[in-house]
Amino acid sequence: MILYCTESQACSIVIAARNTDVLVLLLAHFHKMPREKVLLTAGTTANRKYIPIHTIVKRLAFDNNKMESITAFHAIT
Repeated sequence: MILYCTESQACSIVIAARNTDVLVLLLAHFHKMPREKVLLTAGTTANRKYIPIHTIVKRLAFDNNKMESITAFHAIT
């Protein structure tokens, strides 16, 4: 999934997943994706929400090494 996001030519990507691991992976590897918008779907079919990964990464303002270390922290907790 992350490989697809890094190699896709689309302007924006929407990923449907229910696992928090996917959220962490998208945050950690966002800097490798040449996309302006990456969204993760959440919720039910009747009440769908979109989590803007690009906005979260921008607001966190971590460097790439810190973002990639999020996966290790997530694995421990």
